[in-house]
Amino acid sequence: PPPQEHITNQFTNKIGAKYENISEKYKAISNRHSTIHSGTLDVGRDGFILDYAQYNYITLSGGNLTSSSGAINIHATAYMMNFFQIHDTIVDYGSQRVGLNITAAPRAFALLEFNGLESNTFTKDTTLTGNVTIALVKPKGEIGISGNLNIREGAAVDIYQDEQIANHVRVVLSSRGDASTLRFRWSSIDKRTFTETLHELVIEGNGAIDFGSRDGSLHEARFFYLDDLIIGDRSTLQVIDWQDGHDHLLVRKDSVHLEDALKKIKFMGYDHNKLQKGDYDSNFWEITPFPEPATYGSLFMAGTVSLSLLRRRQKARLGSSPS
Repeated sequence: PPPQEHITNQFTNKIGAKYENISEKYKAISNRHSTIHSGTLDVGRDGFILDYAQYNYITLSGGNLTSSSGAINIHATAYMMNFFQIHDTIVDYGSQRVGLNITAAPRAFALLEFNGLESNTFTKDTTLTGNVTIALVKPKGEIGISGNLNIREGAAVDIYQDEQIANHVRVVLSSRGDASTLRFRWSSIDKRTFTETLHELVIEGNGAIDFGSRDGSLHEARFFYLDDLIIGDRSTLQVIDWQDGHDHLLVRKDSVHLEDALKKIKFMGYDHNKLQKGDYDSNFWEITPFPEPATYGSLFMAGTVSLSLLRRRQKARLGSSPS
């Protein structure tokens, strides 16, 4: 397994090794501008630089995480998996709003997990760029991201529990290449029904919503509520692994931009030119695709075969009627 580094905000232990010099220990994952005050880690302006020539597996826990510089920057440079678990609560620095920026160099990959028992309360933007994924696994009822969320150039956010992103948040999926993605996650062991609600979903270039069934088996229901859906010019929203009756893309009926957005949505595996907007309840439309023409053909053929068999049976019965 990759080496694991577990660091509390008091810096008391490291799995696999022991540092006698606390300041040197912290320099291994951050920089000289960082300080600790009563269990709160104030990350310096250079942030976390993940540059080991091996797998990075770091867990940060034991208190609060913030930055007096206004931004917590995490950058992966190693040509390896960089796994960073944040069990701390990410907070603003007093009255100063704090944001989170995560980037990865070409051929590097960063996976962050927001865990811990309490909601993150930092209010500035979270921005992911490149080969970066955030997994939101806070307990049900706790918030992982409370500021606006920018997912750029192929980055992704994985949602594992109810309402991991605050309802007032504006999420922007933007990419000139591979789609930036918002994914609903599940496992064959724990097929939870859950809900995510956002204020706005904005697509700039290529964006995707992945409802989360890779093997084609049915999962429990996913409800994705949007106050508004905005898709820019020359932009496309792909809807991936959508299952009829299980996955629900719901947009408020007073949405300003929905009519225009409907022209730019592609349900993968369905006719991209045929979407329907139907009543879900008094407040929301549900967006669904029409079945593919091939599906209609199959249904027609099945009906034709059934009718033919019925006629044959009727003729057989007439032919064998008692005299």
